[in-house]
Amino acid sequence: GKEYAVYFPGGRATVHLDPWVHTSRVSVKWLDVASLTWSEEEIIEPQWDNYDGSDWWGPQRIITLTPKDHRSYVAIIKVIE
Repeated sequence: GKEYAVYFPGGRATVHLDPWVHTSRVSVKWLDVASLTWSEEEIIEPQWDNYDGSDWWGPQRIITLTPKDHRSYVAIIKVIE
């Protein structure tokens, strides 16, 4: 399956990831770069964006990622289905 890694440098930011594949569920794990510890895996259902079809590429499934604090993290996203 498809997997993605997103690096978040120090500071709090939000990323809206469009995996460009039809997916209804993904798993996300976070690596705390400073402590080298992993979070528990969580399951996320991507949300629909542009459902009205106003953009030429049509509806998309968007995964919103935000670290829990201002430290550096890496998010690992795996497409489940």
